[in-house]
Amino acid sequence: MSKRSWLVAALAAVVIVVAFPLVHWRPGRSVELGPLEVTPPAKQLSVRVGESVQFSAGAQGALGFTWTVWGRPVSFASTFSYAPAPEDAGWQQVTVEVSGRGGGRAARTWDVGVVPPTPPVLEEVTPPAGSVALAQGEQGSFRCRARVPAARPGDRLAFEWMLDDQPVRREEQPAADAISDLALPPSETGSHHLRVRVTEDGQSASIAEWTITVAAPEEAPPAVAAPEQAPPAATPEAAPPPEAPRVAAVPPPEPPALVPPPRLVRAPGPRYLEGRVGEPLVFQTRVEPQSTTVVYRWTVDRRWARARAPGRLEYEPTVPGRHTVRVTVTVADQTIGRDTWVVTVPEPEVAEVTPPRVGEPAPPGTETAPPSVPSELAEAEVRAWLDEYARAWSRKDLRALRRMGQVRSAAEEEQLERYFRSVDGLHVAVRVLALRLDGARAAVELERTDTVTDPSGRSHELRLPPIRKQIERTPEGLRFIGGGPG
Repeated sequence: MSKRSWLVAALAAVVIVVAFPLVHWRPGRSVELGPLEVTPPAKQLSVRVGESVQFSAGAQGALGFTWTVWGRPVSFASTFSYAPAPEDAGWQQVTVEVSGRGGGRAARTWDVGVVPPTPPVLEEVTPPAGSVALAQGEQGSFRCRARVPAARPGDRLAFEWMLDDQPVRREEQPAADAISDLALPPSETGSHHLRVRVTEDGQSASIAEWTITVAAPEEAPPAVAAPEQAPPAATPEAAPPPEAPRVAAVPPPEPPALVPPPRLVRAPGPRYLEGRVGEPLVFQTRVEPQSTTVVYRWTVDRRWARARAPGRLEYEPTVPGRHTVRVTVTVADQTIGRDTWVVTVPEPEVAEVTPPRVGEPAPPGTETAPPSVPSELAEAEVRAWLDEYARAWSRKDLRALRRMGQVRSAAEEEQLERYFRSVDGLHVAVRVLALRLDGARAAVELERTDTVTDPSGRSHELRLPPIRKQIERTPEGLRFIGGGPG
């Protein structure tokens, strides 16, 4: 081979080596999205209110995850924990959409049946819940019989007895038919509060309560002994004593009628009320039988309040918020009972001012303020707002819950309306577990406890699992942003 032929062959080889990758290279080609792997594998599942279910998704080449509940985004991580609230009872739809390079997408949907809380059924409460009178030194006997419908063999019911907010007994029994008896030792005179909480899952509970009045026994008058008479002297021939004049027999005096001990008679009506600033409210109570030594001590938020008439307080709220009205009744320096009301006073509504249109002068006397920069949040401010959030739940205030970011769609509002209609009374308490401030935003972890009264008048308590929320300041006030259920 000549030198020229060898150069031509070498040049051809270089061209082939360089051109081969260019021929097989395609612009825009990327790794495709692999098969979607999810848990739980079943497309239909159920979860009880107060419990949670864990979802996860993964695929080779996955870049983004979007979890939604009925189309509302709730998480953007590869996992999602769904803890339904009471208002979520029914069917819920959870969907995850996974995206990859080059526009590849994959999705999976679950139908989740949310089982509403089923508090234990109280079959027997002895004596009936309410007022119970005991004499000093007398032992009280109480019984509660309960069951869980369709209970499994391993299900257990827990009975927690509390006397004056102090635990006195706790026991567990089979949930199919459980009985708990309490022999209450003699208590001090006065009024006492007994409460039994029956729960099967640690979340939902049925409650029975008694107000026990222990009265001091009345002292009997001392017995008066008759004077002794000397026997007559014996004589051999004693003449018969002269016949005493006959006197009409006088019946012995009847013993005085036993007067029942004084007791506090609770006024009918709810103990959780809603008031308005400037609108007076009237609270009443009385003692039977009436006594001139009765003393009523009224307090509002632990401060002494003057009552114009005994047993009647007229209270006019002046500050929005939650206020506690309490009366303590004493007879002869002994406390015989207490009664408590909780009044929720919302913020007064401020009329909205329509801003002038562009190009129109502002009305006389109207100052146009420059747009303000959201200020930093303070811990006390966030905690006070969370208290108002709990009060909005308690008064079933959909408008306030919408303003606070709890309700975000018409479907959620309809769902809450159904929940509110299903219960007669509702009291919600919120406990802050963790709080972290970041300028005009805050991250909070809280625990919510709902105490509901069903149409039959029974009280049930439901403690939800911890809820994590994000809070930010807006021109309309604080508001939840993002976050999960709750």
